[in-house]
Order: sequence, then structure tokens, then C-alpha cells
Amino acid sequence: MGAALVSTLPARLVRQRPAALLALGGAGFAVAVALGQMVVTAYKSQNPLLGVVLGLPQAIELALVALGLVVVAKALPRRVGGSLHCSECGYQRVEERDRLLAHCPECGHFWRHFGGWRVGKPLGNPRAVVGGFVLCAAALSVFLLRDTVSRWFATQLPTPLLVSHVLNAPPDSAAQSWGALDQRILTSGQLRWIAEGLLERRTRASVLDRRSTNWLHKRMDDGSLDGDLVTRYYEELADFTLDVPPSALAGQTFSAVLKGRYVGSAGDTPLGQLTFVVEGVRVELPGPPADDKRTDFEKQFLTTMASAVPVGQQNKTMDPLRVHVNPTLASGDFSSEFPGVATVHAVVWVLAGPPDGEPVRWGADGVPTTLSLQRKVIRREVTATVQINER
Repeated sequence: MGAALVSTLPARLVRQRPAALLALGGAGFAVAVALGQMVVTAYKSQNPLLGVVLGLPQAIELALVALGLVVVAKALPRRVGGSLHCSECGYQRVEERDRLLAHCPECGHFWRHFGGWRVGKPLGNPRAVVGGFVLCAAALSVFLLRDTVSRWFATQLPTPLLVSHVLNAPPDSAAQSWGALDQRILTSGQLRWIAEGLLERRTRASVLDRRSTNWLHKRMDDGSLDGDLVTRYYEELADFTLDVPPSALAGQTFSAVLKGRYVGSAGDTPLGQLTFVVEGVRVELPGPPADDKRTDFEKQFLTTMASAVPVGQQNKTMDPLRVHVNPTLASGDFSSEFPGVATVHAVVWVLAGPPDGEPVRWGADGVPTTLSLQRKVIRREVTATVQINER
């Protein structure tokens, strides 16, 4: 019986108090959004505790909206019980003992005609309904004026707090702090603090937001960043790895795959477009054991035949953004007839200036050259080892 009553309760609310149920649903939705925003802000922040603090203003706004809707739901007009009441003033009818009352003794309404009575005691508070809507409107007005208030508030904060905010807050919530910092003269220590923090974030997140990237580019253009930070900016734009098996059997073919990871923006760097050029992938195979009875010619022949032709030099520059879709830059298959340790080497050149797809010429010194101006050339070499076991 109790379960049946509970099951019919929502249907009764929908039938008797749809407006109140709608207001409560809106309050629940506002609370859910507030909690979700807190979690998202904490997750996107470099410091989760700071993210919770940063998410409080919006959570408070939504909580006020929810409170206003709860007040409205509770104060909306409704009728409770099965008693009869005057349809005009709500005066409760009592059993007349001496004579029948044709009119309401409270307001004089003729309550004997059809519709003169209403079932249920009238409840509700119109003033509270108005107050609830005013509370919702106040919270929404704060939401609409948040940018203006945040802009003013950012101008009042000291520079160290602004720096901490832009480095730790979610990028989409730090616009006002960036704007305030742009209006201030920063010391060399503060510039270094921001640059190091942004470069560390780029390494962790594999990408920087547009505003942070623009700040770094602007500071490199005007020469206000230290040289080691500029070098670090370019050196850490790309990372390369060799994917090889930990071990293989003598005579068994193993693959070496050169992969890349790019953490720069889709636009150009201050020195122009960034491109990759793969110099090649080669392997140093283990030699024959000392007790091997074959002739030197046979040993050299086996070594030459076992090793596949190494991956040669590429003749065109490569767009680094392609590694987001296909991280493989080059690959080769190798094998060794003798047990020992095989060492795989791969060399990639990072060029700033030449566009994607431009022809590359390799000089006698092994440095690639292009038709366009190479404003920066970085050589990156990676190695990996494969243990070759006897068959």
C-alpha cells in the first residue's frame, strides 16, 4: 500500500501542481549544472584546489537560482485537504446548525450558487513567489554582468595573483587576467615566471591555448624573453621516439617505427612555419661471435644481407600537424644473423621558416637545405636497442 502511494505521488503532483513541479525540476537542474561546473573547472585547472575556488562564483549564482525556484515552488497557490472553502476569500464552511448561510460570513460572497465553494484549504504566499523570482533575476543579472565585474576585479589584483591565475586557471576563464597583465609593465622575473609556467603546461597538456601562445610569440618578437627560454620554446615543440621490440631472434625481422609528437599551435612560429625532415633510420647490428668459423667474406655477406636497406633521407619538408592524425614519420625492417644488441638510430631535423612540402637538398655535411630561408635548424636524434637472442 505504501509503495502504491509513493508510485502515485509524482502523478498527483503533475496533475495538481505542475507549475511547482516544473520549478523544482529547474532547481534540481541548476544544482546539477553547478556541481558539473565545479568538477570541470577543477579538472581543467593546473591546481584542482584552485579550480574549486575559481568555480565558486558561478556555483553560487546557480545555487541562488535554485533557491529562488524552490521558494517559488513552495509559495505557489495550492489547496490542501477535503474541506469546503469560499471561492472568493477562502473562508472555511462549517456545518450550519440553526439556519443555512447563503452568503460567506467573511466576505459576503453568495456561495450557494454553482462554483461558490472550493475544495481544499487555500495555501500559498504571493509575496514569496515574487521574492523567489526576484532572487532568480538577481542571480541571472550577476551572471550577465560577470565579465564587467571580472574585468574591474582583475584590475584591482596585484600582479603576482594575476600571474598565478593565468598559469593555473582553465584557459577559458583567464581572459580578464590576461587583459590586466597586458596593461602592466612586468619585471624580467615575472616574464620568466609566466614563460616557464606556460612551457611546462604545454609539455603536460600537449597544446597551449591561443591566448597563451600569442603571449609567448609577442614576447619573443619584442625580445623581452631570455634566450634560453626562446631556445626551449623551439626545442620542446616536438618530441620523437623509436618504437622497437625489446628483443628478437637471430635471423628474425623486426620493425623500427619513428614516431613524432607536436605540441605547437596550428599557426606559424615567430620564425615562420615549422616543418620536419627525416634524415633516416639506420641500425647497428651486432657482429659475429669470436668463435664463429665462417670466413670474413661470409660474415660480411650475412651482415649485409640480414640488414634491410635503411630508411633514406626525405626530399620534402613535412607538416608537423600530420602527427596528430598519423604519428608515424618513417619505419624500417631489420634483422641480424648474430646474437647481441642491435642499436637503432633515427635523425629528424626541425626547420623553422620553410613551408610544408618544399624540396630539400642534402649537403655534404649532412645538413638539409631548402629554397626558403631557414631561420632555425634543430637536429634531433633518438636511439633504441633491441636484444637479439640466439635461435
